[in-house]
Amino acid sequence: MSLFAITDSGEEPDLLDLRFGEAASSDEPASEAFPKAFCPYCGQGIKQEFQYCPKCGKKQ
Repeated sequence: MSLFAITDSGEEPDLLDLRFGEAASSDEPASEAFPKAFCPYCGQGIKQEFQYCPKCGKKQ
């Protein structure tokens, strides 16, 4: 439960717990959560194995 929760814990799930808690870590591997590389043209976070940026389409 967040420090500034405005609802009771039984009313709805805490979104911060869903995003950063145990539920998020089991759904998505840590390597997928944060990109390892960024496009030098537009700054979009991309996977290192990408040859083209999915946002601007430029070759990496």
